[in-house]
Amino acid sequence: MSRVFPRLAAVIMFVCGACAVWAAEPKCSPSMAKRAEERASAVGDWDEMYSAYKTFAECDDGGVGEAFSDSVGRLLSSNRGGLKRLFALTTKDTGFERFVIRHIDETIPIDVLAAIERNARERCPREAERLCRAVLEAAKH
Repeated sequence: MSRVFPRLAAVIMFVCGACAVWAAEPKCSPSMAKRAEERASAVGDWDEMYSAYKTFAECDDGGVGEAFSDSVGRLLSSNRGGLKRLFALTTKDTGFERFVIRHIDETIPIDVLAAIERNARERCPREAERLCRAVLEAAKH
């Protein structure tokens, strides 16, 4: 038994050390953050936004977060933004809805926020009324 304990202790220490190194690794490396910011800035529709969200959610901070906010603002304020498609995606993934609402923020210019409010009031599909209310509320703050 005296020989087993030192070996077991060594194995446990190795595993704990490996876990500590793994846990300390950043979730979003600098190269991943760069790709995330480029992708978030280039989003052209809600399907692309959803894909970027799924791929780069862990990078949603700083410049990446601002790029996501800019694209959310652009999509929600444009006539081609497609609230119906956004509703379909958020129905399947409530985390995506929270992500979109969170990105209606102070970095979006006032005129874009006004267009977001207008679209949410005037172009809201009947089935998406709750989503449109959430968008309106976020755009007012």
